[in-house]
Amino acid sequence: MMICSLSDLFFSTSSPSTFRFSLKQSETFWNKKKFKNSLKKILPLIMGGSASIVEKSFHEFKSVDIHGKEMNFAQFKGKVVLLVNTASYWGTVHLKRYRSSFFRLHSKTGGSAQMHSIRKLYDMYKDKGLVVLASPCNQFKGQEPKGNAEILAYYKEKFKVTFPILEKGNVNGSNAPRWYQFVKQKCPESGIMYTRRIAWNFTKFLIDKKGLPRHRFGLKKTRSHMDEKVQELLNE
Repeated sequence: MMICSLSDLFFSTSSPSTFRFSLKQSETFWNKKKFKNSLKKILPLIMGGSASIVEKSFHEFKSVDIHGKEMNFAQFKGKVVLLVNTASYWGTVHLKRYRSSFFRLHSKTGGSAQMHSIRKLYDMYKDKGLVVLASPCNQFKGQEPKGNAEILAYYKEKFKVTFPILEKGNVNGSNAPRWYQFVKQKCPESGIMYTRRIAWNFTKFLIDKKGLPRHRFGLKKTRSHMDEKVQELLNE
């Protein structure tokens, strides 16, 4: 049985109604570079490619903070921003549900560990120009069900948070703010399976002093993974 490569299947110059299952095409399926490039092109379209963004910098956008006041991102010019989608209940009330699933919890990746790690990173570099921007989100298994006032009180009491917190909102889909679409689209590093969608809580984006997204860190990337990149951008 012959196997056609994904790149040949989707980007063939032949008629769309015909596909040639030749030995040459079956061999290219195993060409890792070609297969990887195919995934990069196909999956963002299938799994949430975003509309074209005309803005050139994160600093061109505005949002609303957790107090309901407008937040102009232009205030972060000259600073390095670590944007993270947070969830109060990740790793707490849902522990039993995910203990033996794909989302198996580890002490270093649970919500409390993530928040403490982010706060420590902020405390370490805030005087050098690092800003942490928390974006509470309830899109992943309902793990941020609290209202804005409750979220603020919880973060301050449990984690001693002093960095800015945005109002609760979406990070994926048509209801996600345009600035989040910008960050996902413009970051040179993609997410799971080369898509731009955010897969889970505590996905982090590092934005440089000019407002350009530079690095993306998944759930399992702790403070030690981010420390070097933060220092690099602060020193630019």
